[in-house]
Amino acid sequence: MISVKSDTQPVVILVAGATKSCGSRLTYEISPEVFKRRDSFENVPINLLERFLQENFHLATDAKAREQKDYPTLPLLLSLIDLGIEKRQPFRPLKGEEH
Repeated sequence: MISVKSDTQPVVILVAGATKSCGSRLTYEISPEVFKRRDSFENVPINLLERFLQENFHLATDAKAREQKDYPTLPLLLSLIDLGIEKRQPFRPLKGEEH
């Protein structure tokens, strides 16, 4: 685990080897946890991420109907985002938005 201090808040980056025994979450637990704690994030476009997951991973719109297995793992999600950035291609336009 690497900890970096930003101007406003500390930033923690979990790297290979970070495990539950060290008090961190496993990668498949991180995405659902973000939405459980959505009210604790300020100035973070959680709604945009949620919409992306609903449209691309068929995440239920009703948060109460979601299970941990419904969320993509963090490595998969970050890899796909990285690929889209590298190729400079969006997955697809968000519903109601034009290219």
